[in-house]
Amino acid sequence: NDSIVRSQMRMYVAARQIQASQGVDPPPKLLAMIGDVVHNGLHILDEFGVDQTGLEQLFDMDVNGYTIGADILRSIDLPKLYVWGNHDGLLKCGEPENSATKDMLKQVYRNYFDASPYSSTDILNEWKILSLNSMWGDTWDPTSTSCNQVLSSFGKEQLVWLDKELGYTTKNVAILFHFPPGTILMNEIDEYKGITDI
Repeated sequence: NDSIVRSQMRMYVAARQIQASQGVDPPPKLLAMIGDVVHNGLHILDEFGVDQTGLEQLFDMDVNGYTIGADILRSIDLPKLYVWGNHDGLLKCGEPENSATKDMLKQVYRNYFDASPYSSTDILNEWKILSLNSMWGDTWDPTSTSCNQVLSSFGKEQLVWLDKELGYTTKNVAILFHFPPGTILMNEIDEYKGITDI
C-alpha cells in the first residue's frame, strides 16, 4: 500500500523517461498500462454517491486521480492499450449500492482514457496484443456469492470475446491482465468446465 499511493508520481517519471528515449532503436510501438492507472480514483464517490449523479459530479471535477493519470498518459505519443486493475474501480462485496457497476466503469474508462474494459490491438502485422479485465467476472460482482477481491475472474461475455479473438488470428499473441495467473477463478462458465488442455 505504501508503494501504490505513489502510482501517479511513478507514472510521471516513467512518462518523462519514455519521452526522453525517443531515439531508441527500434522505437516502441505500444504503451501497455497493466493496471492501477490511478489509486482508488472512484473512492471519491463515497462522498458524492455511488450512482449516476455522483459519477457526473466526478466528471465535472477539474482535477482528480483520473484527470491526472489521463494527462500524464496523453503526454506520451504512442498508441496505448489499457489493462485495468483493482484500484481502478470501486468494489465492496455484499454492498452493491456502494460499488461501481460495470456500466459506470465503462463510462469512466471512456470519459478519461477513450478506452474499453478489454480490447485488442495488432502490432507490426505480426502480433495481436489482448488486454483482459481480470475484474469483470463473478469475483468482482458485489451481488455474487463468489465475490472475493483477491480472486480474478473474467465473466462469460469477455471469455466469449477472447475465444473469438484467438480463433481468428494466425499472429503471435500476447495476453495481458492485472492479477497474477494463480488468482484466476477456474471453470468460470459452464461451456469450459472439465476442459484442462486450454
